[in-house]
Amino acid sequence: MVATLKTLDRSEVTRLQEALRASGQRAVAADGELGPQTEVALRRFQEQHGLSQTGEPDEATLEALGLGAEPQPTGEAVTTWAVAAELLATHPEYAGGVPRDFELSPPDGSEQRAKSEWVDEVRTLYVVKKDEQLDDRKVLFGLVLLDRDLRGALGRPFVDALAHEITDLAGRLSGRGKALHVPDAVPTLSDQPAEVDLLGRRAFAEALVSRIRDERGRSLAHNALRPRERLDEDPDPDSFMLHLEGPWGSGKTSLLGFMRNELRSGDEPWIVVDFNAWQHQRVGEPLWFMIRDVYRTALAEAGWQGRLRLRWDSFVWRVWVGRWRILGFLLSTAALVGIVLWAWNTTRGEDHSIALAGVIASAVTTAVGGAAALRGLVSSTGSARGAESFRQHTANPMRTLQRRWREIVADAGSPVAIFIDDLDRCRPEYVVEVLEGIQTLLRDAPVTFVVAADRRWLYDSYAAVYSAAAGSSQDAGRPLGHLFLEKTFQLSTSVPRLSLAEQSDYWKSLILPADERSEVQPGRIEKLEREFKALHTEEDVFAHLDRHADEPQVVRRAARAAAVRQLSTPELERHTEHTLIRFAPLLESNPRAMKRLVNAYGVERAHQVIGGHSTELSYPRERLALWTILKARWPLLAEYLGDRPEAIDALKQGQLPEDVVGDTERPYLAKLFADRSVRRVVDGSVVGVDLDRASLELLLEGPAADAVRHS
Repeated sequence: MVATLKTLDRSEVTRLQEALRASGQRAVAADGELGPQTEVALRRFQEQHGLSQTGEPDEATLEALGLGAEPQPTGEAVTTWAVAAELLATHPEYAGGVPRDFELSPPDGSEQRAKSEWVDEVRTLYVVKKDEQLDDRKVLFGLVLLDRDLRGALGRPFVDALAHEITDLAGRLSGRGKALHVPDAVPTLSDQPAEVDLLGRRAFAEALVSRIRDERGRSLAHNALRPRERLDEDPDPDSFMLHLEGPWGSGKTSLLGFMRNELRSGDEPWIVVDFNAWQHQRVGEPLWFMIRDVYRTALAEAGWQGRLRLRWDSFVWRVWVGRWRILGFLLSTAALVGIVLWAWNTTRGEDHSIALAGVIASAVTTAVGGAAALRGLVSSTGSARGAESFRQHTANPMRTLQRRWREIVADAGSPVAIFIDDLDRCRPEYVVEVLEGIQTLLRDAPVTFVVAADRRWLYDSYAAVYSAAAGSSQDAGRPLGHLFLEKTFQLSTSVPRLSLAEQSDYWKSLILPADERSEVQPGRIEKLEREFKALHTEEDVFAHLDRHADEPQVVRRAARAAAVRQLSTPELERHTEHTLIRFAPLLESNPRAMKRLVNAYGVERAHQVIGGHSTELSYPRERLALWTILKARWPLLAEYLGDRPEAIDALKQGQLPEDVVGDTERPYLAKLFADRSVRRVVDGSVVGVDLDRASLELLLEGPAADAVRHS
């Protein structure tokens, strides 16, 4: 990248703007347009990092932004068509086998660059780390976005299929990439008044939101019964923390989008604040910025009365925090005024103008300095510098901040949810700082925190920060990182995954032309919703789902979405909670264990229904409950069985599989295979139904050609 703004091309400007935004300069848009905001953002970044404030992308600035000197492009100049042809020849499996009845002949005058330059240009279309390599599929799709003629030559079916092979495409595209990408209507049933999400994520999001609303209702009801003087002393948190688990590209961001829309609709719309942890990591102070963002969002969405209340309370709080400095400033000003008046009276008639001018200048300087310091104290919130000033000049800063947090949430006038994304792109120390800060400082207000992050990265972050205490964790199958997360989140779930059969049907549907795709007949969705709303037990819902097992794919999807909605109603939740009581002997001796089971079972059930995993499972409630308990109590064992479901038979018999014997990297597995508590869960003696290999495979992968039918 060159060293002056004026000589940057559009792609270089975009990369620079994205790096500035990632560093915390949110005022600049990553649109490739060179304007005054970019120069201002550069100067602010340079100031924060102690660099020369030139407003230009000099070498030191680029290095600080992670955009250091890059090698010059090498190789002969080629068109996007030539690069695409090379990729297609290397990867005949791309686009799911869509017939390639096209010829890639570039039009005359097509732009030519070195291949490395085209790849660099494609990188600007995605949100990627500095050293992250794009796979060839993303490179090919990026070339399609850059070259409209190439897109037309490949054809709509091929491009659509290629796009749907990229996991969470919408979440991976940068601002520029999204601007170039016009998504098709594949994920939903087109031209239908009641839209149905083909991947089932909207219905799953509704189930999660239903649980979030229910937890908020429980928290408010609990608080209403507590004496007011005990609100600060009660150890029970008012906040609710949900972990949305999944590796990069699994669709977490898409699911967050569905949840956001669902929370913002209905009779009681929520205030939803998006907090990108990775972008805030460079500036630190995560809790300070969370509080600021909630305040600003509430201010933007409130009516005039709400805005007035928020601004007034903010002013009162700042004055109260700085009251002693305000008093000192007023007293100092009054003293200086008195000195000036005294000097004036004592020098009347004498020529002491120079001395008098010095006294007045000193008074003015002191007043201006005091005012500036006061302004810095009471108005510099929302910045790392403001946070530092607050801590230095407040007697009990954490307690004061907690009270201010509760006040903002109360003044917001609507329920509040904070969506924390990209935490699995942050340093371990920052990950722990965010999660522990929420637990210690922000837990006492009825706010829902949804953390979308790879579970393993969170585990490893706690393990790295608390490595000195790793030896004290003696719980087999739950190392230190697992134990921390268990205490952090009230509920953990992952992005729904389709069964093998459903995946096959879904991919086939993608490559069909739009006019050949199956559609739901008008009124059919509404009829399905009415049918499931009339059901009052879990058994009835599962039985009614079975009646639609041979329907077209789109009808099965609509039926499953309706089933998940009905299973999430308060009536069915109470029924479920009652039926799960008999599993209590299999839980830990923890007063919260039953509530955690109800939550985890409800979410896991939604997973199974959406993915079509349990439609052919006999005794679905019992076996799903056993699997849920096993996953919650011994997550590492559940991971092992997920890879090797056949090992569950050895577990029930107290035998060790060959790969467990002498496994020095996973010594906990041998202990768990010999643990009576584990065997008690998998053999299901308490409920009379065991968890065998066939049922476990159905829970993990769903029905296949040789699936076990209902007994």
